Amino acid sequence: MKRTKFNPLAVASIFMALVFVSCDSNDDMEEPNNSRSKGTVNVAATDAAVDAENITGVYLNVKGIKADGMDDSNDAELMFDATQEFNLMAYQNGETYGLGSIELNSGTYSDISFILDDEMPAYVTFTDNTKSQIEVEGDNEYEIIGEFDVIADAQTDIVADVDLRKAFTETSTEDEFMLRSTARLVNANVTGTIQGMVDNYEEMQSQMEPGLESKLVVFAYAEGTFSDMEREDPAGSKGRFENAINSAVVAEDGSFTLAFMDESDYELVIGSFTKEENAPEEEAYEFNTLLQTEVNGSLDVILDILGVEANTSTDISIIVDLGS
Repeated sequence: MKRTKFNPLAVASIFMALVFVSCDSNDDMEEPNNSRSKGTVNVAATDAAVDAENITGVYLNVKGIKADGMDDSNDAELMFDATQEFNLMAYQNGETYGLGSIELNSGTYSDISFILDDEMPAYVTFTDNTKSQIEVEGDNEYEIIGEFDVIADAQTDIVADVDLRKAFTETSTEDEFMLRSTARLVNANVTGTIQGMVDNYEEMQSQMEPGLESKLVVFAYAEGTFSDMEREDPAGSKGRFENAINSAVVAEDGSFTLAFMDESDYELVIGSFTKEENAPEEEAYEFNTLLQTEVNGSLDVILDILGVEANTSTDISIIVDLGS
């Protein structure tokens, strides 16, 4: 019996933030050069809104964290007394899961890595109470790339955006999964949030073709980076909308949240995904089309929005063209 099939809509953008904390005085810490001034780095874990069909959790077992400095002498490693297991899908819409804080030499860093448990680095659970191990790129070290600065005697909050929509994939072997190293790091101190509403979402759903279910997913791109090729389904492990910075499933009330967005200008596109109403829950929603949408009287597939600023919310109301 076929147990599961990965649903790309089951796991939308996962943002993961982890707050690096030294667990106690017995933690095995490879200290950076003590002669340099230091700053404190906090990281916390969060997930964007998720509409899980047959997937109930994506778990990581983290036993330590590594920080990679541009200056090799700043490299540091923190090992926990006990492995910390957490569900990446359990923290949504800006809620966070904290792991702690770590002192690092002041300077610039290129990435961090989660050191994962050797026996069970990661696994996925399903609605039928079964689970399957996840293979992780990087030999049990999950790398999260993104440049950040540590300032002497200051605190820096780092957010690791795992984005399971891109990172979590089913391999060519049935019922086997992989976590790709597509995650990014952002500095939470200089990020903002996009709070959106599809004003006529209920009307759109009422006009669906009989026998079909529909989901809308909002994809955020850096201004000028979206192209028609993004909607195509490429070969290999990559999927549609591969270069989107963030994504969110539109909730039943028409709302969506794109959290931890870097200060920048963005454009949004909204994709429609459908499947038959009576299809088994493990069957994936299939991409249908990009919708024409209206904001402030302007109708287009690509929505240009105001720039996102640090520690602020950019609010946007959208009307979907019901003829698209």
